[in-house]
Amino acid sequence: VLGPLFVCMPLNSDTALFDLQAECVLEGGVLYRDIVEPNLPGVVWIHLAVRPLVGWSSEAIRTVDLLIFAGIVFLGMRMLRTPQAGGAFAFTASAFYLCCNEWCHCQRDTWMLLPALAAVLLRLQGGAVKPRDLKLAILEGTLWGCAFWIKPHIAVPAIFVIAIDVLPRK
Repeated sequence: VLGPLFVCMPLNSDTALFDLQAECVLEGGVLYRDIVEPNLPGVVWIHLAVRPLVGWSSEAIRTVDLLIFAGIVFLGMRMLRTPQAGGAFAFTASAFYLCCNEWCHCQRDTWMLLPALAAVLLRLQGGAVKPRDLKLAILEGTLWGCAFWIKPHIAVPAIFVIAIDVLPRK
């Protein structure tokens, strides 16, 4: 019900800045030299990949944001043990996300969760198999790296996820 209203909301200044940075690069400019980017450029790369495909309207990037959020909810549901828990999580997360103000949307804070949750799910599905499959370990590391490239703050939860798995269990 709230989806169409969400898609038509105006963009916040962060998203507009990401668009300006992407547009600068597409016109031959260089991040950090021709336009200010105080963070790692992961979210700008997402804009560089997505904007030429879906367009430069606010509705287009908000639709992408909804798709990323849907991926996050899907991965979160897969981590839960019962369909009822997954449904409750999906409803609660969706209601919360769609009711937040515009500063919470199209942000690197949310977008980094997609590769981070994929990495956690991969680790959970690997279970207690030791040694870990090298291909899956490389894929998990790549997913954590993508999340870090979007926003470095994911390093703290990543360290805890890996530490819990590495620490000996009683």
